[in-house]
Amino acid sequence: MKWRKNMALSKQAQDLNEKLNAIHYRQQLLAAFSQPKASDLISAIQPNRFKPNIQQKRQRLRGGQLLTLAQPANGLHKTIMMFHGGGFVLAASNAFREVALYFVKAGFRVVIADYPLIPTVSAQALRQWALDAYQMVQTQEGPLIVFGDSAGANIALRLALDLTPKQVADSLMGLELVSLCPDLTFASADVKARAQADLVLDRTGIKDYQAVTMGAAGMATFSFTQQRSWPSLGVIRIDSGANEFMVPDVERVAAGLAKNPDNQVKVNIHPGLVHDFIMWQWLPETQATLAGMVSFFKKLDEK
Repeated sequence: MKWRKNMALSKQAQDLNEKLNAIHYRQQLLAAFSQPKASDLISAIQPNRFKPNIQQKRQRLRGGQLLTLAQPANGLHKTIMMFHGGGFVLAASNAFREVALYFVKAGFRVVIADYPLIPTVSAQALRQWALDAYQMVQTQEGPLIVFGDSAGANIALRLALDLTPKQVADSLMGLELVSLCPDLTFASADVKARAQADLVLDRTGIKDYQAVTMGAAGMATFSFTQQRSWPSLGVIRIDSGANEFMVPDVERVAAGLAKNPDNQVKVNIHPGLVHDFIMWQWLPETQATLAGMVSFFKKLDEK
């Protein structure tokens, strides 16, 4: 397992952290998760939100959609299938759309998995939706890189674990997991000890609302710290902000994955950065991380 802790915190990131603390961002986000507004349930992933030079293909799938984006003028590499964050209950954001466009402009075809939200569907139904969506896209596009952010990282990892060994070998080029939350009960002592310092996520509040919306079985579906053995998943990159209280669980999952000699695991813990930091694209750290992801994806493309 390759492990890297990146550069010192930039002035822009320091200012962002101070602002998040001053405006009580953690409480604001918890309120959005617990009592979503109607606008929070409207996905930013709509065909009319993209410029004419972006090719689009929209497909419906059981309460969700798959939106394929490409910009052939930039030359096309392989396809990235992307799962957005939002605590399983919020729709894809404008910031996530911009991350998808970053990859499109880098020459990748991107398929955004705009999945049905909990509690409209159960956790198990969402799990099956992700698997069906993957199989549908893979049949059309060939081998895929799977990207997940926050709750989307949990969906992406569960999806990878649900693939058969043959599907992994034939169709899964690599995984990028950003701000993974490996245990939705947040029960570990070292996770609890870090919770108060987290500027974005409220440990107790999130655990409580997920218990209501997902139930214990649903939370277990998208949790991984109890995984006793890890199958061959191939090449996995994990990016987390060091401010995230669940970093110890991320480390445990990464170490577990790395015990399988067929897995190549690279972990980046970014000092001082918060959960979901790549959604703030103007941060120098985010720009460097996105550029690093593009390099990672292109190396996968070369294999």
